Amino acid sequence: MAPRNLEELLADWPEDVAAVEYYLGAEQGWGFLIRAGDVRAFPLVNTDGTNVATRKLVGDVRRFLSTIEGQSQKMLRRFQARGFDHTWQDELFGLRNILLPDDVLAELRQTKRVVLVPQHILHYLPFAALVTSRDTAPRGKKEMVQPKFVLDEPFAVTCAPSLTIWDLIRRRDDIPIDQVRVIGLSSAPGSPPLAGVEEDLQNVRRIYGDKLIQVLEGTEAHESNVKQMLSEPGMLMFATHGNNLAKSPMDSYLIILKDEPSAVEAEGTSGLQVMEMNDGRLTAREIFARRVHARLVVLSACYSGLGDQSPMPGDDLFGLQRAFLHAGARSVLSGLWDVFDGTAPELVAGFHEGIHRGTAPCIALAESQRNFLNKQRAVGASNPFVHPYFWSVFCLAGAD
Repeated sequence: MAPRNLEELLADWPEDVAAVEYYLGAEQGWGFLIRAGDVRAFPLVNTDGTNVATRKLVGDVRRFLSTIEGQSQKMLRRFQARGFDHTWQDELFGLRNILLPDDVLAELRQTKRVVLVPQHILHYLPFAALVTSRDTAPRGKKEMVQPKFVLDEPFAVTCAPSLTIWDLIRRRDDIPIDQVRVIGLSSAPGSPPLAGVEEDLQNVRRIYGDKLIQVLEGTEAHESNVKQMLSEPGMLMFATHGNNLAKSPMDSYLIILKDEPSAVEAEGTSGLQVMEMNDGRLTAREIFARRVHARLVVLSACYSGLGDQSPMPGDDLFGLQRAFLHAGARSVLSGLWDVFDGTAPELVAGFHEGIHRGTAPCIALAESQRNFLNKQRAVGASNPFVHPYFWSVFCLAGAD
Protein backbone atom coordinates (compact mmCIF):
# COMPACT_ATOMS: atom_id res chain seq x y z
CA MET A 1 0.00 0.00 0.00
CA ALA A 2 1.54 3.30 -1.10
CA PRO A 3 1.52 6.45 1.07
CA ARG A 4 -0.77 9.24 -0.15
CA ASN A 5 0.36 12.83 -0.56
CA LEU A 6 -1.19 15.70 1.36
CA GLU A 7 -3.68 16.62 -1.35
CA GLU A 8 -4.96 13.03 -1.60
CA LEU A 9 -5.18 12.70 2.17
CA LEU A 10 -7.16 15.94 2.58
CA ALA A 11 -9.50 15.10 -0.30
CA ASP A 12 -10.47 11.86 1.44
CA TRP A 13 -10.58 13.26 4.99
CA PRO A 14 -13.22 11.63 7.27
CA GLU A 15 -16.07 13.96 8.19
CA ASP A 16 -16.19 13.13 11.91
CA VAL A 17 -12.42 13.19 12.49
CA ALA A 18 -10.12 16.10 13.33
CA ALA A 19 -6.37 16.03 13.80
CA VAL A 20 -3.87 18.23 15.57
CA GLU A 21 -0.22 17.89 14.64
CA TYR A 22 2.61 19.63 16.50
CA TYR A 23 5.97 20.98 15.43
CA LEU A 24 8.45 22.18 18.04
CA GLY A 25 11.02 24.39 16.37
CA ALA A 26 14.28 25.58 17.88
CA GLU A 27 12.69 28.74 19.26
CA GLN A 28 8.91 28.32 19.11
CA GLY A 29 6.26 25.72 18.38
CA TRP A 30 3.26 25.41 16.09
CA GLY A 31 0.10 23.38 15.98
CA PHE A 32 -1.78 22.40 12.82
CA LEU A 33 -5.52 21.74 13.01
CA ILE A 34 -6.89 19.52 10.23
CA ARG A 35 -10.64 19.29 9.88
CA ALA A 36 -12.98 18.71 6.92
CA GLY A 37 -10.03 18.72 4.56
CA ASP A 38 -8.73 22.12 5.68
CA VAL A 39 -5.50 22.90 7.53
CA ARG A 40 -5.07 25.82 9.94
CA ALA A 41 -1.79 26.63 11.62
CA PHE A 42 -1.68 28.22 15.06
CA PRO A 43 1.36 29.31 17.09
CA LEU A 44 1.86 27.91 20.57
CA VAL A 45 1.46 31.00 22.73
CA ASN A 46 1.18 32.08 26.35
CA THR A 47 -2.01 33.59 27.75
CA ASP A 48 -0.64 37.07 26.97
CA GLY A 49 -0.18 36.17 23.32
CA THR A 50 3.60 35.90 23.38
CA ASN A 51 5.25 32.87 21.80
CA VAL A 52 6.06 29.97 24.09
CA ALA A 53 9.76 29.17 24.04
CA THR A 54 10.25 25.56 22.99
CA ARG A 55 12.83 25.02 25.72
CA LYS A 56 10.34 26.15 28.38
CA LEU A 57 7.51 24.00 26.99
CA VAL A 58 9.72 20.91 26.93
CA GLY A 59 10.89 21.69 30.46
CA ASP A 60 7.34 22.10 31.76
CA VAL A 61 6.23 18.76 30.26
CA ARG A 62 9.35 17.00 31.53
CA ARG A 63 8.77 18.38 35.02
CA PHE A 64 5.19 17.13 35.11
CA LEU A 65 6.16 13.68 33.85
CA SER A 66 8.94 13.40 36.42
CA THR A 67 6.42 13.93 39.22
CA ILE A 68 3.71 11.58 37.97
CA GLU A 69 5.79 8.39 37.90
CA GLY A 70 5.24 6.36 41.06
CA GLN A 71 2.56 8.84 42.11
CA SER A 72 0.67 6.37 44.31
CA GLN A 73 3.51 6.15 46.84
CA LYS A 74 4.45 9.81 46.48
CA MET A 75 0.84 10.82 47.10
CA LEU A 76 0.57 8.61 50.18
CA ARG A 77 3.72 10.08 51.72
CA ARG A 78 2.66 13.64 50.87
CA PHE A 79 -0.85 13.08 52.23
CA GLN A 80 0.52 11.72 55.50
CA ALA A 81 2.91 14.65 55.83
CA ARG A 82 0.93 17.68 54.65
CA GLY A 83 -2.09 16.64 52.58
CA PHE A 84 -2.88 16.46 48.87
CA ASP A 85 -0.99 18.53 46.32
CA HIS A 86 -3.23 20.86 44.29
CA THR A 87 -0.71 22.40 41.88
CA TRP A 88 -0.96 19.66 39.26
CA GLN A 89 -4.24 21.04 37.93
CA ASP A 90 -2.57 24.41 37.27
CA GLU A 91 0.27 22.71 35.39
CA LEU A 92 -2.13 20.71 33.21
CA PHE A 93 -4.37 23.75 32.67
CA GLY A 94 -1.41 25.80 31.50
CA LEU A 95 -0.29 23.08 29.09
CA ARG A 96 -3.82 22.71 27.73
CA ASN A 97 -4.08 26.46 27.03
CA ILE A 98 -0.88 26.23 25.00
CA LEU A 99 -1.47 22.98 23.14
CA LEU A 100 -5.26 23.06 22.73
CA PRO A 101 -6.32 26.71 23.02
CA ASP A 102 -10.00 27.53 23.41
CA ASP A 103 -10.69 28.17 19.72
CA VAL A 104 -9.06 24.88 18.71
CA LEU A 105 -10.91 23.02 21.45
CA ALA A 106 -14.21 24.52 20.21
CA GLU A 107 -13.62 23.01 16.76
CA LEU A 108 -12.64 19.64 18.19
CA ARG A 109 -15.94 19.53 20.07
CA GLN A 110 -17.71 19.30 16.73
CA THR A 111 -16.06 15.96 15.93
CA LYS A 112 -16.28 12.43 17.34
CA ARG A 113 -12.63 11.42 17.11
CA VAL A 114 -9.41 13.42 17.35
CA VAL A 115 -6.05 12.22 16.06
CA LEU A 116 -3.08 13.78 17.83
CA VAL A 117 0.34 13.74 16.19
CA PRO A 118 2.77 14.77 18.93
CA GLN A 119 6.42 15.60 18.56
CA HIS A 120 9.43 15.47 20.86
CA ILE A 121 8.43 15.05 24.51
CA LEU A 122 4.74 15.57 23.67
CA HIS A 123 4.68 11.86 22.71
CA TYR A 124 4.73 11.13 26.47
CA LEU A 125 2.05 13.61 27.55
CA PRO A 126 -1.42 12.21 28.44
CA PHE A 127 -3.55 14.63 26.41
CA ALA A 128 -6.77 13.24 27.92
CA ALA A 129 -5.57 14.53 31.31
CA LEU A 130 -5.06 18.14 30.20
CA VAL A 131 -7.31 20.39 32.28
CA THR A 132 -9.99 22.39 30.47
CA SER A 133 -11.49 23.98 33.59
CA ARG A 134 -9.86 24.28 37.01
CA ASP A 135 -11.58 23.52 40.29
CA THR A 136 -11.75 26.92 42.01
CA ALA A 137 -13.63 25.74 45.10
CA PRO A 138 -11.70 26.11 48.36
CA ARG A 139 -10.14 22.73 49.12
CA GLY A 140 -8.62 21.60 52.37
CA LYS A 141 -5.40 19.64 52.63
CA LYS A 142 -7.30 16.37 52.84
CA GLU A 143 -9.33 17.07 49.68
CA MET A 144 -8.41 16.43 46.05
CA VAL A 145 -9.18 19.12 43.47
CA GLN A 146 -11.91 18.20 40.96
CA PRO A 147 -11.15 19.87 37.60
CA LYS A 148 -12.58 19.12 34.17
CA PHE A 149 -10.33 17.36 31.68
CA VAL A 150 -10.04 16.87 27.93
CA LEU A 151 -11.41 13.41 28.75
CA ASP A 152 -14.73 15.09 29.63
CA GLU A 153 -15.07 16.43 26.09
CA PRO A 154 -17.41 14.66 23.64
CA PHE A 155 -14.62 13.22 21.47
CA ALA A 156 -12.15 10.35 21.80
CA VAL A 157 -8.40 10.70 21.29
CA THR A 158 -6.00 8.57 19.28
CA CYS A 159 -2.27 9.28 18.90
CA ALA A 160 -0.26 8.58 15.76
CA PRO A 161 3.44 8.84 14.82
CA SER A 162 2.50 10.94 11.75
CA LEU A 163 -0.53 11.60 9.57
CA THR A 164 1.03 9.53 6.78
CA ILE A 165 1.42 6.53 9.09
CA TRP A 166 -2.07 7.09 10.53
CA ASP A 167 -3.52 7.05 7.02
CA LEU A 168 -1.60 3.89 6.07
CA ILE A 169 -2.73 2.12 9.23
CA ARG A 170 -6.31 3.32 8.83
CA ARG A 171 -6.44 1.76 5.36
CA ARG A 172 -5.39 -1.65 6.62
CA ASP A 173 -8.15 -4.25 6.66
CA ASP A 174 -10.47 -3.51 9.59
CA ILE A 175 -11.44 -7.10 10.39
CA PRO A 176 -13.91 -7.60 13.27
CA ILE A 177 -12.27 -9.07 16.37
CA ASP A 178 -13.67 -12.55 16.87
CA GLN A 179 -10.56 -14.12 18.38
CA VAL A 180 -8.80 -13.05 21.58
CA ARG A 181 -5.47 -14.31 22.87
CA VAL A 182 -3.81 -13.33 26.14
CA ILE A 183 -0.38 -13.65 27.72
CA GLY A 184 -0.64 -13.20 31.49
CA LEU A 185 2.41 -13.41 33.73
CA SER A 186 1.80 -12.49 37.36
CA SER A 187 5.27 -13.59 38.46
CA ALA A 188 8.61 -14.09 36.71
CA PRO A 189 12.12 -14.75 38.01
CA GLY A 190 13.77 -11.55 39.21
CA SER A 191 10.57 -9.46 39.00
CA PRO A 192 8.08 -8.46 41.71
CA PRO A 193 4.64 -10.12 41.52
CA LEU A 194 1.84 -8.36 39.68
CA ALA A 195 -1.40 -8.63 41.63
CA GLY A 196 -3.45 -7.09 38.83
CA VAL A 197 -2.65 -9.81 36.27
CA GLU A 198 -4.95 -12.39 37.86
CA GLU A 199 -7.78 -9.86 37.82
CA ASP A 200 -7.02 -9.07 34.16
CA LEU A 201 -7.27 -12.75 33.27
CA GLN A 202 -10.55 -13.17 35.16
CA ASN A 203 -11.98 -10.14 33.34
CA VAL A 204 -11.08 -11.29 29.82
CA ARG A 205 -12.54 -14.74 30.53
CA ARG A 206 -15.76 -13.15 31.78
CA ILE A 207 -16.08 -10.63 28.96
CA TYR A 208 -15.08 -12.58 25.86
CA GLY A 209 -16.30 -16.09 26.63
CA ASP A 210 -15.97 -18.27 23.52
CA LYS A 211 -13.99 -15.57 21.69
CA LEU A 212 -11.11 -16.19 24.11
CA ILE A 213 -9.16 -18.71 22.06
CA GLN A 214 -5.92 -19.04 24.03
CA VAL A 215 -4.44 -17.93 27.35
CA LEU A 216 -0.75 -18.34 28.10
CA GLU A 217 -0.15 -18.00 31.83
CA GLY A 218 2.37 -19.28 34.31
CA THR A 219 4.86 -21.71 32.79
CA GLU A 220 3.06 -21.60 29.42
CA ALA A 221 4.11 -17.99 28.77
CA HIS A 222 7.53 -18.83 27.36
CA GLU A 223 9.13 -17.36 24.29
CA SER A 224 8.37 -19.91 21.62
CA ASN A 225 4.66 -19.95 22.53
CA VAL A 226 4.45 -16.15 22.72
CA LYS A 227 6.15 -15.62 19.37
CA GLN A 228 3.84 -18.13 17.71
CA MET A 229 0.91 -16.14 19.08
CA LEU A 230 2.14 -12.98 17.33
CA SER A 231 1.13 -14.47 13.99
CA GLU A 232 -2.49 -15.07 15.05
CA PRO A 233 -5.37 -12.71 14.07
CA GLY A 234 -7.83 -10.85 16.28
CA MET A 235 -6.73 -9.22 19.53
CA LEU A 236 -3.55 -9.93 21.46
CA MET A 237 -3.14 -8.84 25.09
CA PHE A 238 -0.04 -8.81 27.27
CA ALA A 239 -0.46 -8.53 31.05
CA THR A 240 3.08 -8.57 32.38
CA HIS A 241 6.03 -6.37 33.31
CA GLY A 242 7.23 -3.89 30.70
CA ASN A 243 10.45 -1.93 30.69
CA ASN A 244 11.50 1.04 28.58
CA LEU A 245 15.24 1.30 27.92
CA ALA A 246 15.42 4.94 26.91
CA LYS A 247 19.07 4.87 25.83
CA SER A 248 18.44 1.78 23.69
CA PRO A 249 14.70 1.87 22.82
CA MET A 250 14.85 -1.06 20.42
CA ASP A 251 15.82 -3.21 23.41
CA SER A 252 12.75 -2.15 25.43
CA TYR A 253 10.91 -5.31 26.34
CA LEU A 254 7.96 -7.20 27.77
CA ILE A 255 8.88 -9.88 30.30
CA ILE A 256 7.98 -13.44 29.38
CA LEU A 257 9.61 -16.75 30.35
CA LYS A 258 12.66 -18.47 28.95
CA ASP A 259 12.12 -21.67 27.05
CA GLU A 260 13.36 -24.82 28.66
CA PRO A 261 16.73 -25.79 27.10
CA SER A 262 15.30 -29.11 25.92
CA ALA A 263 12.54 -27.28 24.01
CA VAL A 264 15.05 -25.04 22.27
CA GLU A 265 17.26 -28.00 21.39
CA ALA A 266 14.26 -29.91 20.04
CA GLU A 267 13.59 -27.08 17.59
CA GLY A 268 17.14 -27.39 16.30
CA THR A 269 18.03 -23.78 17.08
CA SER A 270 21.59 -22.94 18.01
CA GLY A 271 24.16 -20.20 18.51
CA LEU A 272 23.01 -16.57 18.47
CA GLN A 273 19.44 -17.58 17.63
CA VAL A 274 19.21 -19.44 20.95
CA MET A 275 20.52 -16.40 22.83
CA GLU A 276 17.94 -14.14 21.20
CA MET A 277 15.03 -16.52 21.56
CA ASN A 278 15.73 -17.69 25.08
CA ASP A 279 16.37 -14.55 27.12
CA GLY A 280 12.87 -14.19 28.61
CA ARG A 281 12.29 -10.84 26.92
CA LEU A 282 10.16 -9.89 23.94
CA THR A 283 11.96 -6.79 22.67
CA ALA A 284 10.91 -4.00 20.33
CA ARG A 285 13.70 -5.13 18.01
CA GLU A 286 12.22 -8.64 17.78
CA ILE A 287 8.73 -7.27 17.14
CA PHE A 288 9.96 -4.91 14.40
CA ALA A 289 11.48 -7.91 12.64
CA ARG A 290 8.27 -9.94 12.65
CA ARG A 291 4.82 -9.78 11.10
CA VAL A 292 2.08 -9.27 13.71
CA HIS A 293 -1.37 -10.33 12.48
CA ALA A 294 -3.32 -9.11 15.52
CA ARG A 295 -5.36 -6.04 14.62
CA LEU A 296 -5.50 -4.80 18.23
CA VAL A 297 -2.64 -5.19 20.72
CA VAL A 298 -3.30 -4.44 24.40
CA LEU A 299 -0.24 -3.87 26.58
CA SER A 300 -1.29 -3.83 30.23
CA ALA A 301 2.33 -3.23 31.11
CA CYS A 302 4.34 -0.40 32.66
CA TYR A 303 6.19 2.00 30.32
CA SER A 304 5.04 0.10 27.21
CA GLY A 305 4.12 3.33 25.39
CA LEU A 306 7.50 5.01 25.73
CA GLY A 307 10.50 5.18 23.43
CA ASP A 308 13.70 7.20 23.07
CA GLN A 309 15.28 8.99 26.02
CA SER A 310 15.43 12.35 24.27
CA PRO A 311 13.33 12.28 21.12
CA MET A 312 14.74 14.31 18.28
CA PRO A 313 12.45 16.60 16.30
CA GLY A 314 10.64 14.46 13.74
CA ASP A 315 8.20 11.59 13.50
CA ASP A 316 10.32 8.68 14.66
CA LEU A 317 9.78 7.46 18.20
CA PHE A 318 10.89 3.88 18.59
CA GLY A 319 9.79 1.47 21.28
CA LEU A 320 7.24 -1.27 21.90
CA GLN A 321 4.20 0.71 20.80
CA ARG A 322 5.73 1.76 17.49
CA ALA A 323 7.11 -1.75 16.94
CA PHE A 324 3.65 -3.32 17.05
CA LEU A 325 2.24 -0.68 14.69
CA HIS A 326 5.09 -1.21 12.26
CA ALA A 327 4.68 -4.99 12.43
CA GLY A 328 1.01 -4.92 11.42
CA ALA A 329 -1.31 -3.92 14.29
CA ARG A 330 -3.98 -1.30 13.55
CA SER A 331 -4.20 -0.08 17.15
CA VAL A 332 -2.05 -0.45 20.27
CA LEU A 333 -3.11 0.27 23.84
CA SER A 334 -0.09 0.90 26.06
CA GLY A 335 1.06 2.48 29.32
CA LEU A 336 2.94 5.77 29.70
CA TRP A 337 4.20 5.17 33.22
CA ASP A 338 3.97 2.56 35.99
CA VAL A 339 0.63 0.75 35.84
CA PHE A 340 -1.06 0.83 39.26
CA ASP A 341 -2.52 -2.60 40.08
CA GLY A 342 -5.26 -1.08 42.22
CA THR A 343 -7.00 0.69 39.31
CA ALA A 344 -5.59 -0.59 36.00
CA PRO A 345 -7.62 -3.85 35.82
CA GLU A 346 -10.87 -1.89 36.09
CA LEU A 347 -9.80 0.47 33.29
CA VAL A 348 -8.67 -2.37 31.04
CA ALA A 349 -11.88 -4.32 31.75
CA GLY A 350 -13.97 -1.32 30.73
CA PHE A 351 -11.96 -1.08 27.52
CA HIS A 352 -12.52 -4.78 26.79
CA GLU A 353 -16.25 -4.43 27.37
CA GLY A 354 -16.37 -1.70 24.75
CA ILE A 355 -14.37 -3.78 22.27
CA HIS A 356 -16.68 -6.75 22.89
CA ARG A 357 -19.65 -4.52 21.99
CA GLY A 358 -17.95 -3.57 18.72
CA THR A 359 -16.93 -0.06 19.82
CA ALA A 360 -13.93 1.59 18.12
CA PRO A 361 -10.84 1.18 20.37
CA CYS A 362 -10.30 4.91 20.95
CA ILE A 363 -13.94 5.35 22.00
CA ALA A 364 -13.80 2.21 24.15
CA LEU A 365 -10.80 3.64 26.03
CA ALA A 366 -12.41 7.06 26.47
CA GLU A 367 -15.65 5.54 27.75
CA SER A 368 -13.78 3.32 30.21
CA GLN A 369 -11.76 6.26 31.52
CA ARG A 370 -14.83 8.51 31.80
CA ASN A 371 -16.83 5.87 33.64
CA PHE A 372 -13.94 5.32 36.05
CA LEU A 373 -13.39 9.04 36.61
CA ASN A 374 -17.09 9.82 37.17
CA LYS A 375 -17.30 6.94 39.62
CA GLN A 376 -14.36 8.39 41.58
CA ARG A 377 -15.84 11.89 41.52
CA ALA A 378 -19.04 10.54 43.04
CA VAL A 379 -17.09 9.30 46.07
CA GLY A 380 -16.26 12.88 47.07
CA ALA A 381 -13.31 15.25 47.24
CA SER A 382 -11.41 13.07 49.70
CA ASN A 383 -10.89 10.43 46.99
CA PRO A 384 -7.34 10.47 45.49
CA PHE A 385 -8.27 8.38 42.43
CA VAL A 386 -9.47 11.48 40.55
CA HIS A 387 -5.78 12.27 39.99
CA PRO A 388 -4.74 11.57 36.34
CA TYR A 389 -2.02 9.16 37.48
CA PHE A 390 -4.68 6.56 38.21
CA TRP A 391 -6.73 6.74 34.99
CA SER A 392 -4.71 8.39 32.18
CA VAL A 393 -1.76 5.98 32.12
CA PHE A 394 -3.16 4.17 29.07
CA CYS A 395 -3.08 5.72 25.61
CA LEU A 396 -4.21 4.43 22.24
CA ALA A 397 -2.06 4.74 19.12
CA GLY A 398 -2.80 3.86 15.51
CA ALA A 399 -6.09 4.03 13.62
CA ASP A 400 -8.95 6.12 14.98
